[in-house]
Amino acid sequence: GGIMFHFKPNRKYTQISIYVVLTVIAIYLVIAAGSNISDILSFFKKGLGFLSQVFTPLLIGFVIAYLLKPVVEKVESSLRNVSYFKEKKKLSHQLSVAITSLIVLFVFALLSTFVIKSIGKELAVTRFKDMSDFLRIVAKNVNAIYEAIIVQLKSMSISTVQVQQFLKTAVNSVTSNLLGGITKVSDFFTNLLFSIIFAIYFMLDGEKLWNYWSKSIKAFTSRKVDIVIHQLLIDIEGVFSGYVRGQVIDAFLMFVMVSVAFGFLHVKFWIVIALLVGVGNLIPYVGPFLGYVSIAIIGLVTADLHMALRALIALLIIQGVDGNIINPRLLSASIDIHPVLVIVSLIFGSMIGGFLGMLVSVPVGALCKIWFERLVEYRTETKNELVEEKENGI
Repeated sequence: GGIMFHFKPNRKYTQISIYVVLTVIAIYLVIAAGSNISDILSFFKKGLGFLSQVFTPLLIGFVIAYLLKPVVEKVESSLRNVSYFKEKKKLSHQLSVAITSLIVLFVFALLSTFVIKSIGKELAVTRFKDMSDFLRIVAKNVNAIYEAIIVQLKSMSISTVQVQQFLKTAVNSVTSNLLGGITKVSDFFTNLLFSIIFAIYFMLDGEKLWNYWSKSIKAFTSRKVDIVIHQLLIDIEGVFSGYVRGQVIDAFLMFVMVSVAFGFLHVKFWIVIALLVGVGNLIPYVGPFLGYVSIAIIGLVTADLHMALRALIALLIIQGVDGNIINPRLLSASIDIHPVLVIVSLIFGSMIGGFLGMLVSVPVGALCKIWFERLVEYRTETKNELVEEKENGI
């Protein structure tokens, strides 16, 4: 008879072999990913860009509807006090959305008219005959300041070659960014149109959507998961409601304060600077930066450095009042994060979603902080319970 060999696999060695194979595969994938990291990041960036284009109008529409929700509810409450609308909930809600939309449209049209008239008045007072005269005056003022700076640098024995190269690079960068911005004007108006449509849709059917998705989540998740999701939504509501509405109120107050101060000081194009500061104040640290840059540009255009200096001092005082008194009071109940985390959140938000990403980056950072602290607290309690059980067992 033949000799028969019986192979009996060793479970321990089989597991070790599997671990070795998986480790080798993992190392290979890490090395491959490292060598092609630029392509991988480019792929993810393109994917995020596509998602951003798709979801940007949706998100903006949701934010607009969210901000206008208190106004809609106030108007609807007033309508329901009228006997005709008491039993007509759907009609009163639809009419309140229509009235709110008309109010917003009226305020926007009024503000736009005021801004356009103010700019026209400033241009008339400045007496620019036409665009060529305007550009010549700008070039003359910039050239005069540039020559004065060069003279100062020479007196300090500083070479102007690097300065000139830096200015050339800066001008090229600004020019390319302006051209790129002009090509995106059509995209901006398209997104704005869809954002308004989504905002009206959310205002009309927001409650129905909320009930629908709440029911769907409960149907496909366990009670424990549903409780966790519910807690997450409460956290999101608490942070975003306080932050978004607080920032909008703060931006409006900054617009009013800068308008009054700059109007009193007779700052040229004060309404434009006030608008830039107000809108920019929706993002931490951006509002003051836009204000200082705008004042510098107006100072160059008008060659009125004394006016620019007065405006800078006024903006510094206003920003100090806002940063130390107004803004903390508006946001203290909703957001409490370190300035370093704010800056890191802004950087990541800008990298991922541009301007829109910067708008939501701070509340997202605050949410991450809240959830991390809750996880730390949960883990600490769990470990303490285990220690107590061991001690009791002993």
